[in-house]
Amino acid sequence: MKMRFSNISKVAILTALFLLGMANVIYISGIYIFLLPLESRSYAPLQTASFQDDEHHYYQTGRPIIFPEGYTAVWSSSPLYKKAVSTPAFEGRNNVLAKFDGNNVVATYDAVRMKVTVQKPASGSTCSNLYLLFQGKEGAWFQFAPTIIWKDSIISYTPGPCLKPGVNWLYFSLDEHSPNLMPVSSKEEWSRNVFISLKRYGLLSSGNVLFTLDEIAVSQARDIFPSGLAITGVKRVTPKFVAGHVAEIELDVNRSIFNPYDPEEIDINAQFDNIDKPGYSITRPAFFYVDSVQDNITHKQKFLKGHFRVRFMPEWEGNYRVTLTAVYHSPNTHKKEKARLEADTIKVLPASEPVPGFVKISERYPHYFEFSDTHAPFFPIGLNLSTPSEGFERVQRKLNLPQRPYQQGADFYYDAIKKMQALHMNSAEIWIAPWSMGLEWNSSWDYYYGLEFYNQVNAKALDRVLTDFAQHHIFAQLVVDTHSSYSYTPESLWWLSPYNENNTNDGGRARTTRDVILNEEMLKIYKNKLRYVAARWGADPEIYSYIVMNEIDLLTYNGRDHGNPEFENLLIDKLVPALRQYVQGDRLISVHYAQNYHHINKAIFENRNTSFIAVDAYTDDVVPRFMDTVSDYRKGDKVNANKPFHISEFGGDFTGDDGLVGDIYLGLWSSLFEGHAGAPFFWWNKYILYYDLTRPFTTFCKFIATLDPTHLHPAAFNYTLTDTSSPLLLKAVEDDNTLYLWVLDEHDFSDVQYDAALPKTSFQNIGIHLSNIKNGMYEIEQWDLWTGEPHIIGRKLVSDHKMAITAEMFKSHTILKIRRQLNH
Repeated sequence: MKMRFSNISKVAILTALFLLGMANVIYISGIYIFLLPLESRSYAPLQTASFQDDEHHYYQTGRPIIFPEGYTAVWSSSPLYKKAVSTPAFEGRNNVLAKFDGNNVVATYDAVRMKVTVQKPASGSTCSNLYLLFQGKEGAWFQFAPTIIWKDSIISYTPGPCLKPGVNWLYFSLDEHSPNLMPVSSKEEWSRNVFISLKRYGLLSSGNVLFTLDEIAVSQARDIFPSGLAITGVKRVTPKFVAGHVAEIELDVNRSIFNPYDPEEIDINAQFDNIDKPGYSITRPAFFYVDSVQDNITHKQKFLKGHFRVRFMPEWEGNYRVTLTAVYHSPNTHKKEKARLEADTIKVLPASEPVPGFVKISERYPHYFEFSDTHAPFFPIGLNLSTPSEGFERVQRKLNLPQRPYQQGADFYYDAIKKMQALHMNSAEIWIAPWSMGLEWNSSWDYYYGLEFYNQVNAKALDRVLTDFAQHHIFAQLVVDTHSSYSYTPESLWWLSPYNENNTNDGGRARTTRDVILNEEMLKIYKNKLRYVAARWGADPEIYSYIVMNEIDLLTYNGRDHGNPEFENLLIDKLVPALRQYVQGDRLISVHYAQNYHHINKAIFENRNTSFIAVDAYTDDVVPRFMDTVSDYRKGDKVNANKPFHISEFGGDFTGDDGLVGDIYLGLWSSLFEGHAGAPFFWWNKYILYYDLTRPFTTFCKFIATLDPTHLHPAAFNYTLTDTSSPLLLKAVEDDNTLYLWVLDEHDFSDVQYDAALPKTSFQNIGIHLSNIKNGMYEIEQWDLWTGEPHIIGRKLVSDHKMAITAEMFKSHTILKIRRQLNH
């Protein structure tokens, strides 16, 4: 026999239970959640707490406390806000977390118990009360009203709303859905994200009462739910789903999650199956998302309640079946629950114009990149934007220019990519770093919480930056982590790293940098961060490649020697697959080396986990060694590695001194003539963005638009100067129908100033002999590297596979484009 209850009957029963003190009941989205009565839970007393009052008198538990006046109106009257934040406050730990039973399982508190002995009731008042205050790490205040139980004898419990003379027991429910929660801030919302980062907790009196605070105790969070795990609140975030563009959905679960960033506690995945294209399926992990708004008074970010989101990029239009799965593993009861939900079918619209897809290694030309859908070539040309502050002050000093503050955060990237778009650049490198868009760092910094909890303000900033990249058709190489957080170089921040064992309050357990990889607990935490990066930004086609960590050879820098091949390969083998497992599609993922080609650990060329080779190209003797760096790659391991090669940092030496302009010219054009996968990313981007050093890029981008770089290959024809004693150099490549010659005197580049033109030296009585070329009519076009203007300087008919180019036809610093006329 089944019993049915009407909604009225349910409410009546639950109300009766609540009034009788038998249960705390919460009604959420049609689900009744029963919680154990506050007074029947297991509590663990905190250590003796000290606090101070408005006059800076310090007290401890067990000592008398007096509130001379009430602050009842403070929570509803904004002019008293400043007075509220100066009320007596217990100075708690940075994070209100605890270890129970000597193990390493960290559990949150969901209830606080206080024993209060009232010595003198409030005069002139029929009722006095105490409110529990919490101040979040970023300054927001929250107030909790108690359930008061008078304990006149050991067997007598009488609920009541007011403090009475004698012993009072106060119970505060800290659940996210607590009916006694009263946020002081109009924007901040109480959530686990706030709870794990509490700064202070204290008391507020509603009357002038003298009392003794005898004990503060806490209770672990409980998992008591009337129904099984369920996926709830599924809805679109993206208004329309369009093929080739990132789509986003929102969802949640009916559990109070302690750490929503830990997949061992909560693991949510979404599978998208194209009904109209059987066999096409995408599986994406969910990530925890917390929005924030700026407080107009404090200018701090105030967090809203978080939820889960899923991002995916449908490559095909059509109807998609959406299957959501969740696995919840309670950190307290260790109970594991599973849920599955077949969500509504979604329709993906066709794109209004062709979309290229993700960037991948070219199938026909494996030393270059191409787009997955259109197979169009992708040759990166851009800047290393790293972070807003990098190199700014040094550029100002170098050019002796007036001081100006650099732009912060997303605004810097927005202005940078607008200028890059105007210059016809197509890519840039950006960093996730502790000082710019970082996720995990020392909790002494704003919006950071140590290990395992991520900076949502920075994550939101990176979302905006990538949106700006997409709108301006600029592709990003995303550096997921920087060596300075772990290395022992002069710029090291290892002492602040939350992984460092000296920062145990942040969860650090690593004695050395190596332990981040070798310590299984630390490695698991690091991999979880990579999973979050992949879940949140792993479906974004505007990210053309991921660098798991930059300058990995500096991780083992000892003041003299760079690099440890064994450790570097271990790092690659542990971290790169951890990221690749969760990104969507066959994406470009690698690491970055701090030194040039000559010093690279050659084993990473052969490591199957890296998609391409990324290096620096800084040199002390700028011109000759730079040319050696970019040219020796072709002669070395490129064919053996069969991978694309890219210089992602270059520009003079590491101090940014002389030779920068010459380096820009040499770097850009060498990449084309030496078979690199893209133009090198200039490090000193402020010269380009603020001081208009743009001419070299203008010429190069204009020239690149006339050809397909991926079709270039080493010249099969012979080319020589008629005067072998000439300082001129020749570099040559070709495609199916065009020969390209770069004529230069590399020493002319040494002293070029940032606002000066290239030397225009003409060379008398010097010619170029070409042989072993196809017969036919050729048109010879000269490109001036300074003006960027092409000029047809002649035509030649070849009948004996040879061609002579006289001195009158070229100057130094010239590109000769010798095109065979097919219709002749």
